[in-house]
Amino acid sequence: MAKVSSYAVISTLLEGMYFYTSVDTDSDGIFESRRASLASVRLSVYDTKSLVFKLSKGADVASAAALGLGTDGNSFDITGTTTITSIDTVAVGAVVVLQFDGILTLTHHATNLILPGGVDITTAAGDMGMFTEYAAGKWRCINYSRAAAIVVAKVGADVASAAALPLLKDGNYFDVIGTTAITSMNSTGIGSNITLQFDGALTLTHHATNLILPGGANITTAAGDHATFVEYAAGTWRCVNYMRASALPVLQLSAGKVYPIYMDAAAQALSGPGAVDVTSPVTNYTSTGATDALTLADSTLIGQVKVINHEVDGGGYVLTPTTFANGTTITVTALSTSITLMWGASGWRLIGQTGAATIA
Repeated sequence: MAKVSSYAVISTLLEGMYFYTSVDTDSDGIFESRRASLASVRLSVYDTKSLVFKLSKGADVASAAALGLGTDGNSFDITGTTTITSIDTVAVGAVVVLQFDGILTLTHHATNLILPGGVDITTAAGDMGMFTEYAAGKWRCINYSRAAAIVVAKVGADVASAAALPLLKDGNYFDVIGTTAITSMNSTGIGSNITLQFDGALTLTHHATNLILPGGANITTAAGDHATFVEYAAGTWRCVNYMRASALPVLQLSAGKVYPIYMDAAAQALSGPGAVDVTSPVTNYTSTGATDALTLADSTLIGQVKVINHEVDGGGYVLTPTTFANGTTITVTALSTSITLMWGASGWRLIGQTGAATIA
């Protein structure tokens, strides 16, 4: 049996079907009835040979809060920079493609203009979006294609630190200024992925659901630190990466364990009273009196290890950490005594020693 193409079948069926229309052909006010074959009707959106969806270019449309599309096509260039918050009705089920000739904002709305991810879009010249009118005057963006081959981070306005960080929707990369502790971040849309650069020191406070941080512990930021967050549910964020400006890793308390961090720096040589630094792994100390007063500042890295060697004996020292989990001071008088401390959630803690060391 010979095979018949679907196009041939459709064409045969169409040839046998007719419709009637009334046309005033001679402008005498009398409408004459005309019969036409359905096969002669060509839909503007389809190629009748291939039945492929085709776009019909309409006149350019100036951007407006309520975008008014023409009826002369289904593909339009949008000119201007006015923010678009809705699109006027065309017909339920209509599909249109918009090409943006410049920069403007498409404002997400839960029903009138639904955008991918539920967030606003800042257009660029050449960007294209496909929209369908799913109910009268209500549109959904079903595809958005950037003119740029590579999607890059868009820098938004600086954000002032606050307990509930007020993220904006003008980008996905923000500088966070100020020193106020952050305990949560406002919603920008489930699935949002943002990067924050911190301009100074503040505390990111871990929360089991609202702000999940690596290791479940707070982070004290430093200028230049970067963090990437994903909004996995409405208003609930997870830090998926944290990078220190110093290039040192952030290792936190996890399941009751502390993972040590050894600083990648030369040893500190210290003689006489002074400050034991927190930027080197080891301090080699020369005492000059019986009770040299030493201080040790708080660390910002959970798990940081600090070793102090009493290398040259001139008497001894009394170390007073700013925050000391074991007590208030450590006194060392014997030569070659070495103490090892680790920074944790409760401050510096003595975790090892060789020789005599007295805690008070």
